[in-house]
Amino acid sequence: MKYFGNPKTRLMRFVNLTLRLYLISFIAGCAPTKPPATVAEARSMETRTVDAEYNQVLKASLNVLQDLYYSVDVVEADFGLIQASRHTEGKQAETVKEEGIEEPLDWKKVCGIAAVAVLFIGFIALLTKAGGSDDDDGDSEQQHYFHNDDDSPSGPVVYKYKVTINLEMIGENQTKVRVSAQGERLVGGSVVSAGPVQEPEFFQRFFASLDKSLFLVN
Repeated sequence: MKYFGNPKTRLMRFVNLTLRLYLISFIAGCAPTKPPATVAEARSMETRTVDAEYNQVLKASLNVLQDLYYSVDVVEADFGLIQASRHTEGKQAETVKEEGIEEPLDWKKVCGIAAVAVLFIGFIALLTKAGGSDDDDGDSEQQHYFHNDDDSPSGPVVYKYKVTINLEMIGENQTKVRVSAQGERLVGGSVVSAGPVQEPEFFQRFFASLDKSLFLVN
């Protein structure tokens, strides 16, 4: 174990680094991820029936968005539609990664292949251990640096959120409110992740603010 923790030869340093990268990929790939909410679950957290007249809810919704530092982009009172957006350096909610239309990966096979690769590299490392001492003299006074030619974007991190509110009058003094949200994470102006917001706390905060706004309107 000490040999792997402090590799001496150039080959062993390469094997050690490769082994570490495979282990990281193996653990990250096999870690379970939270699946997106179903349509029914999403609507449940996004929708609330408010005991207030339609125009009052419309006005209160606009006030809430402004109180939360959103810029109102679209207001269609006849259709009950409000859209607003916000840029901020502070994360307001987690977004959920959506599945693409392509066939999902078989993670059992991926993890199996990664495990075999790790064992294979470990086997090579054991085979080269015996010949490691031959190269120690030539490498003992040299330092080797590995750098990652990573093309991922760099720069300030900014979060962008877009909220859509749909209002529907269902009675003389009752209005159904549905709020949906999308989020993006940008690094240096490039989008690195995006998806719908499905945090119950995010919508609970909005509806709590809406209740307070309606109280002030009344």
